[in-house]
Amino acid sequence: ETIFEKYTKRKIWLDRERIDYEEMAHFAKTKETYNYLMDFARSKEHFVYRHNAILLLGMMKELADNALHNLLVQYAIDESENSNVRDECLYALAQLGETDMETIDKLIHLKDSSDEKVLSGFYYLIKESTNIDIYVDILLDGIHKTREFTLVDVRRNLKQGIENVTS
Repeated sequence: ETIFEKYTKRKIWLDRERIDYEEMAHFAKTKETYNYLMDFARSKEHFVYRHNAILLLGMMKELADNALHNLLVQYAIDESENSNVRDECLYALAQLGETDMETIDKLIHLKDSSDEKVLSGFYYLIKESTNIDIYVDILLDGIHKTREFTLVDVRRNLKQGIENVTS
């Protein structure tokens, strides 16, 4: 909590260079810590509060519940939410194994997003799905969009998704 608050309350991203996210999340896998992070994830304070909390919550699969799933989907589709938070929600859903058709279908309209971060997260979610073959058209349609984007993650996630298609 001390490390998390040190960064978050100063509105600083958790720094991958200094902090091993997975180790931090693993060390704190208690229901008490989960609830603590959920409070930050629901915060209306600066978007970094939500981003940092969601980053760690996405690694707490054993404790994840419907409240977290619904919150992640809600933020991912909320166009007024910061795009870094939306992207982190999509990555968290994938890390939590929430890649079923029902979840992806709730987010399907994100395929038309002009936000590179959101598209990157959406392609990542699809590429992690066991139902990837169902969404091959979305991945193929994404090829022409990536030419205009600058983020490497969008292209990488799209490429890996297409490589994972089996049919």
